[in-house]
Amino acid sequence: MIISPQPVDLVNILNEINMLFSENARRKNISLLLDIENNFPPAVLLDEIRIKQVLFNIVGNAVKFTHEGFIKISLMFNSSSSESGELLVLVEDSGIGIPENQKQLIFEAFQQQEGQSTRKYGGTGLGLAISKRLIDKMDGVIEVDSTVGVGSTFIIRLKDIKICEAGMRNNASHDIDPDAIIFEKSTIMIVDDVLSNIEAVENFLISSNLTTITAESGDIALEILNHTTPSLILLDLRMPGTDGFTVAKIVKSKEHLKHIPVIAYTASVFSAGKLEKDENFSNVLFKPVSKRELIGMLTKYLPYESIDNDGLLKNEFLESTEIQYEAIRREKIDYIHSYFFPLWNQIKDTFILFKIEDFNKQLLEYSKENSIEILVKYCQNLSENLITLDLEAIKNDLSNFDTVVKKIQIA
Repeated sequence: MIISPQPVDLVNILNEINMLFSENARRKNISLLLDIENNFPPAVLLDEIRIKQVLFNIVGNAVKFTHEGFIKISLMFNSSSSESGELLVLVEDSGIGIPENQKQLIFEAFQQQEGQSTRKYGGTGLGLAISKRLIDKMDGVIEVDSTVGVGSTFIIRLKDIKICEAGMRNNASHDIDPDAIIFEKSTIMIVDDVLSNIEAVENFLISSNLTTITAESGDIALEILNHTTPSLILLDLRMPGTDGFTVAKIVKSKEHLKHIPVIAYTASVFSAGKLEKDENFSNVLFKPVSKRELIGMLTKYLPYESIDNDGLLKNEFLESTEIQYEAIRREKIDYIHSYFFPLWNQIKDTFILFKIEDFNKQLLEYSKENSIEILVKYCQNLSENLITLDLEAIKNDLSNFDTVVKKIQIA
């Protein structure tokens, strides 16, 4: 469980969590409330994916074990200085409650509250155990105050959380559909001493019409630049040998390279102040970066076209794969319509996360078994967006399902 802090808009995350569970709460006639104190910092330094996982588990449990009344999520920040303070998140419910002798047991792996009906409530007992491990990794505390038959309050305390300026977050456009962007032929150089960081960026750029050149050190990057002129450089800052700041300075000192946009690619928010004063960088992306953030950033510096769904599909899938689709038998398409379309119609508007996950799992298994690559790719993309809880991307994926199936029919 690696923790990768970056500037996070926690208020926005709570609004996303609220949207994820609002339909379930409405169906049970439960009030789902948000209470965010005034003047909460615009951004704080946290691991966005991990804090989402924790909140998803705790709020999900509250919805599961509350049958009437309310669930209230409260967000507070007690400043200890102008730069940091204690973050408090409270999830209060009027649910079934937890006996005193069970309060610590529920945080252990594969343990559930004694007497709890597994058939009625489901689950493996892992959610709170994982949440506790993640909060421990963040040097925080998670505890519970509960009374049987009255309800429970889960409290998350994270000390010495850094306050960030809102502008320090990745400032890529969030209203774009990254899968609808097709760049003109361009070359990107990715410079990073961690291979997994390079691979993550390359995976995001598949089918984008961009060519990548990679370098695992600043010195190798400079050697490659003696022979190649990329359209843009994505540059890690902290590397053995020649660091990113030095590489950028050398690039901008050379007449044939100085026009190239250099984007700092860093996990250190503390570099932001130095970057703002460094004229050698055009912009900055904070790790871990999402596909939407990466593509949004690249659209600021590289020529591209935004293509509608039908046009995108025609450009994404090459002639060699068209032959494969012709081999898909009619009965397989009929099965997709008879089995998966009813499931899709149930989830595409209600936006209940566990049902989306179940739909995606079944569709992926069927697509792999029948070698329907276009649907395998669709499911893998949806899986990625479910993991990061990118709500806008999930909505786009769901709305595009019928378009993807039509593509199979055309073939």
